[in-house]
Amino acid sequence: MTPLQQIYNLLRTNSEKLSDDSIFGGKIGSAIISAFVSTDNISEDSLTALNGLLDFRKVDISIEVWKLWIVATLLENQIINLPNGYNFEQLVREAISQSRIYCYYSPVKLTRDLMLYPFGLVGLKALKLIDGIPFYSLVEWIVLFMRDCEYFLTRSVPHIHDHTTIKASVLHSTLRFMQLAEFQKVYPWKAHQLQELIKEMRYDRNGSRPVDNYTLDYMIGKRTAKHVWSEKETGYIGTIAFIYDMPELFADVFRPIDVSDTQVDNLVGIGLGLLSNSINGTKL
Repeated sequence: MTPLQQIYNLLRTNSEKLSDDSIFGGKIGSAIISAFVSTDNISEDSLTALNGLLDFRKVDISIEVWKLWIVATLLENQIINLPNGYNFEQLVREAISQSRIYCYYSPVKLTRDLMLYPFGLVGLKALKLIDGIPFYSLVEWIVLFMRDCEYFLTRSVPHIHDHTTIKASVLHSTLRFMQLAEFQKVYPWKAHQLQELIKEMRYDRNGSRPVDNYTLDYMIGKRTAKHVWSEKETGYIGTIAFIYDMPELFADVFRPIDVSDTQVDNLVGIGLGLLSNSINGTKL
């Protein structure tokens, strides 16, 4: 039995111990693993979490906006079909609308509860699955998100935002957004320009978590000393590797663990890291 299958079995029997619905160590993250790995019927808890992906009306946008990314990923890999009455383009419109409403009243599209800048990554993932007018409409929204990023990367707002003290997590999520935008040819000139800016700009390295500093350094090609990360940190890197489509990020830090002695929320992220490599045909 592979480590990923072991994690799936443990999550299946311990899902009640997961504290929230987030992809980061929560029920939705566990449900993704179940959807990919299960050869039997998906457990009731996982099915409930997957059904919750179609409801964007909760208040925590840092959880809600990733739902569209997850739905798009499951559809892209032919893991699920949307139930009757649900249209993917409609889900895209609702998620984007909720995102813009959330950001509308802020001069800087960052808040303390957004550990990562998610909007561009989510939009680019959804873009792969639509065409026609909805495609071009979403491209316009993604370009607006790129402009938001350029604003908070280059400008300060007195008493609200200092662009020189941005955290590493915001930078590496923005950097991945720009890398994928260039790859998908969405305003590639601007995407490349902002990548070069991020690689050189000042940020709050001391105030950022070491695991985020490591992720940013890894993505911009800086040599970093080998580090043994905790299971919690390894789980975080696993989730990042999954949502960034960067299995190599997790492969470089993974070490064999006793999954039966690992906290269940950490198992989610480690499982997602293993899953990202499994999808790409890499065995760890």
